[in-house]
Amino acid sequence: MLLGHDFLVQNEVTWDYTTSTIHLGSNRRTTACWKGRIPTPSPALDVDKLTINGDHHTRAKLAEVVRNYPDVFNGRVGRTRLIEHDILLKNHTPIALKPYPYPPVKQAIIDTMIRDMEEQGLVEQSTSPWATPIVLAKKKDGSPRLCIDYK
Repeated sequence: MLLGHDFLVQNEVTWDYTTSTIHLGSNRRTTACWKGRIPTPSPALDVDKLTINGDHHTRAKLAEVVRNYPDVFNGRVGRTRLIEHDILLKNHTPIALKPYPYPPVKQAIIDTMIRDMEEQGLVEQSTSPWATPIVLAKKKDGSPRLCIDYK
């Protein structure tokens, strides 16, 4: 459905054909995804390399689920567009905190992680008056995890 030009301009609508999304507004962003998107192929997870705890029957059932849904169990981070929600605030004054300073090595890791998420369509540039710093946390395996510090 194509809406009138006046509506598109008034609501600051942008179209992103690479991710099959429509963005409405610059301050209060709303995103919609249209059907027919061609998913990017992802490498299948090698079930034989998984460590699955439990009895033989449970392991077999879990392995079958992983094999039947390779697009879900592909090792890549994703997001769902099944539902959107609004967060209702008591105080509408934007909070903008400055980013935490990081040494160049950690900043390079952060930049790489953000660039990867942008390429996957998980995050996008924002002009929002709201800002929250990010932190790097260590995963159990010692690799970094990008987190948002909402405290």
